[in-house]
Amino acid sequence: DLSLKRVDNGDDARIATEWFDMAKQLWAIMRVASRRLKLPVNMLYKAVALPLYELHLDYEDDIYEPRFSKHPLALLRDELARDPLSSASTVVSGDGDRDSNSSSSSTMCAVRRGADDELSVLQRSLSNLERKLQPSEEQPASGVISRVVLECIEARLFSKPVQFSQQIRAICFAPSGVSKLQRALSRAVADVHTEEEPVSVHVQGPPMYMVTATSRIRSRASQLVQDVFERVRRHLSALGGECALAED
Repeated sequence: DLSLKRVDNGDDARIATEWFDMAKQLWAIMRVASRRLKLPVNMLYKAVALPLYELHLDYEDDIYEPRFSKHPLALLRDELARDPLSSASTVVSGDGDRDSNSSSSSTMCAVRRGADDELSVLQRSLSNLERKLQPSEEQPASGVISRVVLECIEARLFSKPVQFSQQIRAICFAPSGVSKLQRALSRAVADVHTEEEPVSVHVQGPPMYMVTATSRIRSRASQLVQDVFERVRRHLSALGGECALAED
């Protein structure tokens, strides 16, 4: 009875599980970056993530086989952990020439060669995407894509989520002011809230409310709280109400 046979794949099962987990993280990075850049996630994924997979996969007989046991994102994490400053400047600068000391040698292990190659591919992919998208009111300015994508990668791989909270004072004097105030708060949170960066509003006792945002980048969490405040303020101002940041 084959259903009772226990199959132990050893390293194959572990490697497959790690690849699956890292693939989900890479998709989450592309999704967060696409929202910040206001670009389609599929376009960003094809331009940035797929070249990384193509570098580390051998295509033969309609089957993709990994060259290395580690996922490309794991190799990038190892490289940034060893030298985060030089790695970041290399990717963002858009300079096609890497330092001669970082060139691969015959004594370097396969994992290190993979990480170096991956950084070069990431650099070229981001540079090509920025050249393809001409800066305009709808498109990010030159250099912004590289900076945002690298920030998202580092935040996802190295940072722990942090919370930022700000107390606000909101009042609405219009008829049915309570319900309109509730709608203003709910609409503002819905516009800003995402699965990766949740935002919430809690009543501390009218007219005081606490706005809380969670992000892997503290400045980003602060900006999310500010966005909620601005949206509530604009909505209540049109109704004759008011919204202000609470004094410390």
